[in-house]
Amino acid sequence: VDDKIMWLNAATDPERELGKSYGFRVMEPRMLVKHVIKTDFPQMFKGKKPQKIPVVIRGTEKNSWTVAPSFVHAADMTDADYVLFLEKDFEIPESYDREHVRAELLNAVLHMERGIKLFRLRSRKDLGTEGLPNCCGARKCPGRWVGGNTWTRQRNWFNYFCDPLPGAAVSKKLVAQCDARKTRCFTSYDSNWSNNPFLINRQ
Repeated sequence: VDDKIMWLNAATDPERELGKSYGFRVMEPRMLVKHVIKTDFPQMFKGKKPQKIPVVIRGTEKNSWTVAPSFVHAADMTDADYVLFLEKDFEIPESYDREHVRAELLNAVLHMERGIKLFRLRSRKDLGTEGLPNCCGARKCPGRWVGGNTWTRQRNWFNYFCDPLPGAAVSKKLVAQCDARKTRCFTSYDSNWSNNPFLINRQ
């Protein structure tokens, strides 16, 4: 690890001290209000049109931004080639040892080298954000493969990890198994929201 950044929204002094005690560089929105982005991030982080400041930044007066501008600004402040983003509620499964985690990260880097823009890792909170159901069970998410986009389809991205792969998604070429480690490939358009960690190649 070449660099460690802790991004704090609406930070308190104990949080700042905690980050520093573990060797993190602590950053907050108020520090970077006028920062101009230098990294050519994937379009998914910049909105519909390229722009120096990603998305619409609100809440600066409260020293708090939403996830996308927080991530983009924090990642732009490091020179590391690969950036691993973890939210505070991420949990590594208890069954994973250090070597398992190392293998997962190495696999992610190999996919980055193949041109994958974003690699999402697994969590024991696999279902992502609250309100998105587990669609792996029979008939739990009716209509989940219809609709014009991810919002109208109303389903959880996690069903891309169902065993076996959901036939309707495969037939529509929405998902594929990419390697022997059960890595599943799908587009950011179908990714939906998740609190799971992800890795990007900043270069």
